[in-house]
Amino acid sequence: MALEFQTRDESYKGYGVLPSGTTIWRAKVFVDHLPPGFRTKPYNPYLINDRFSHRPRYVIDTHIVISKDALLLSGMPSSGSGPEDPEAMQIVMNARIELDGLAIVLMHQHCEYQGTLHPIPELIGEAYPPHLAGYRHRHP
Repeated sequence: MALEFQTRDESYKGYGVLPSGTTIWRAKVFVDHLPPGFRTKPYNPYLINDRFSHRPRYVIDTHIVISKDALLLSGMPSSGSGPEDPEAMQIVMNARIELDGLAIVLMHQHCEYQGTLHPIPELIGEAYPPHLAGYRHRHP
């Protein structure tokens, strides 16, 4: 499975589809969108203001590795305090976020963009870079 990042921020010019094997560095994940039973304490949740509802919501800082059927969320070290806590690595199955998605704040080119990750089937065939997406592929 791949993930699609959807945002209402029109200034976002990053990838919309993230294939399996991709790592999202330095994401903030909204705790209220995590599946029941996800342990957030090792990640040290904290409050930020939601850009769209303007309400405070808890987030955790994490790196997200996209695999075929799941997301691997690993904790980030707090202010240079050494390696990540192995207890803070957890798996979120794609099936658990299919309906509502996973609300995150994504860092792209030193800017933060709030949106939602949704699992989508992997594209079969050739994948085109974003700058070639509007062009038709010509076979010899």
